[in-house]
Amino acid sequence: MPQLAIRTRSGRVESLHSGYICVCDANNNIIYSTGNPNAGIFLRSSGKPIYATVLASSGALENSI
Repeated sequence: MPQLAIRTRSGRVESLHSGYICVCDANNNIIYSTGNPNAGIFLRSSGKPIYATVLASSGALENSI
């Protein structure tokens, strides 16, 4: 898995972040990728903004509490 970012503090490496990037156009053509664009991944917590947007636009928040 390629290294995407290095976080340093006081000139020392604090953490390394690796992953894959795949950017597609509206026709599902890959216009940029780093690593394996066909790798299977789990969305997990990174999907929370997507879930929240769908929930808010559905009107479900207006009917709660």
